[in-house]
Amino acid sequence: MLANESNWNEIKAKVSYTETDWTATIRTGANTIANEPVFIRQSDGECFVRRYGRYEVADTVPGFVRYERLDRKKYFDTALR
Repeated sequence: MLANESNWNEIKAKVSYTETDWTATIRTGANTIANEPVFIRQSDGECFVRRYGRYEVADTVPGFVRYERLDRKKYFDTALR
């Protein structure tokens, strides 16, 4: 009876997070800066960081400075043909 009343896809979207290629720059101390990976919640596109085992909204973390895009180069394997 419970399975018929719940929308499982909607519940899954509320608790599913996808990692992005962005980091959140957070000032954690007087001379300390942390770059935390940014996750996007699938249900609404809100940006989160994972700190101390919990997901927190990135903009509300104390010491939040900005978002930065990681500069990742994509390398191709030239040995394969």
